[in-house]
Amino acid sequence: MSDGAIDSDRPGAFSPDSQWRQRYTLLLEAIPDPAFAQDASGRLIGANAAATLILGFQRGELLAKNIRELLAPESYRNLVSAVESAVPGAEPVSIRAHLISRAGERIPVELRASFLREPDGPLTAHYVARDASRHETRFRLMANNLTEMVLAYDMDRRLTFANTATETLTGYSLAQLERDQFICWVHAEDRDRMLRISNGRARRPHEVDCGVLGADPG
Repeated sequence: MSDGAIDSDRPGAFSPDSQWRQRYTLLLEAIPDPAFAQDASGRLIGANAAATLILGFQRGELLAKNIRELLAPESYRNLVSAVESAVPGAEPVSIRAHLISRAGERIPVELRASFLREPDGPLTAHYVARDASRHETRFRLMANNLTEMVLAYDMDRRLTFANTATETLTGYSLAQLERDQFICWVHAEDRDRMLRISNGRARRPHEVDCGVLGADPG
């Protein structure tokens, strides 16, 4: 924040120079999920007890970090993309992300971001990270029971998931699928159309017919 020093020995991070900030600190601590707040530069200015527990950092260590340091690289890029279209005071932005713990563990979460403006002006971002490991496990189990191809890619078109039917239908191994971008094995006649859709990063679902190049059986 522009007008208050961080006191890392207290819960939260805001200096106790306004009732608004004190109330916010109490609310932050009451959230059962890991919760953070950052200033416009990305520096953390708030972190609750749940955040310290799941990430393995002391509160003072967290408050010396930038939000970028707590997210996997692809998660940070996805967050930036979502934030660019966000409107302060509007509905929270929600993305699937991986937090990085002190031990280097990738923790799957649903990251909900809200943007607020303090009474005295500065714009801040506020995050709540909900455990997505159970949802992810359920999704993988359901997808692997389907006979259709199911794939998931990040904003850089890198594979984050492929079900077993994808390997069976295409003839590619999981290692090959992970190595190449999806566009590499879309049929040449459909690549421009798929790239336009991908580059648009539309929030609504798209139903698209396209050809996929299978692996050479030879």
